[in-house]
Amino acid sequence: MLLRRRLPMGIVAGLLALAPVATLAKTEAPKAPSDDWYAQGGRTLSGSQYAVEAALGWPGLRLGGRLGIAPGVEISPYLTFTWWNDLLDRKATLANALGAYAKYSLVAKGPFHLALQANPALMVEYWPNGTRVGWQIGFPELLMSYEVTRGLEIDFGIRVPLSLVFKSDYRLEVRLPVLVTMGAEYALTKDLHLFGTVDIGPQFRFASREPTCRRLGPTMTLCNESQTTGGNRTGAMLNALVGVTYLVP
Repeated sequence: MLLRRRLPMGIVAGLLALAPVATLAKTEAPKAPSDDWYAQGGRTLSGSQYAVEAALGWPGLRLGGRLGIAPGVEISPYLTFTWWNDLLDRKATLANALGAYAKYSLVAKGPFHLALQANPALMVEYWPNGTRVGWQIGFPELLMSYEVTRGLEIDFGIRVPLSLVFKSDYRLEVRLPVLVTMGAEYALTKDLHLFGTVDIGPQFRFASREPTCRRLGPTMTLCNESQTTGGNRTGAMLNALVGVTYLVP
C-alpha cells in the first residue's frame, strides 16, 4: 500500500518541477507573423475596413483613401500633384492626376501576399508646354509583400503604367514606363502606419516630331520646320514617397 501511494506522488512532483520549464519555453518561442492590416503591398483591406493616407516625396505628393469593398478586393481613389516627369527632361512639368488603385488578391499564404493591381487615372499637364490631357491605363501591376516580423512588412512589385497623352493640337504621345517598386511599411500604432516606397525604371516615349514654334501675337505663330522637338525617346523614371496611412476605427 505504501509503494502504491508513493508512485503517484513522485509523478506529480516531477510534473510540477517541469511546469516552469514549459512555461519559459512557451514565453520565449518566436512570434508568428500577424494578421494585422497593411496597405501598400500585396494585402488588401477587409470588406469592413477603410483608411486615409498622405505621402510626400519626389516628384510630388499624393492624397487618397483605401476602401475594402469585398474579401480580396480593394479600391483606393487618390489625387496627386507632381512637378517633374522624366528625369532626363530639361524643364519641370507641373501636373495633376485623379485616379484609383484597384487591387485584387491572388495569393494570401501566411506572411506572403500577392496581388494584381490596375491604376487608371486622368492626367492634366499645364506647364511648361501648354495644356495636355492624358489617360493612364495603369495595367498590369503586380504587388508582393512579406511580413518579416510583427508590425513590419517589406514590399516588391513591377508596374507598367501605360499612358496616352494628348497635346493641344490633338497629337498623341504614348508613354510606357517599366518600373520596379520596392518599399516597407511599419506599424507605429494599431491604426497608424508609416511607409516608404520607391519606383525606378526606364520610360519609353513614342510621338511624332514637331516643328519649333513661337507666338508673335494673339493670332499669329511662327514655326520653324527645320528645328523639331519630340519624337521617340527613352528616359528614366524615379518616384520616391514617404507617407502615413490611418485606418479609420
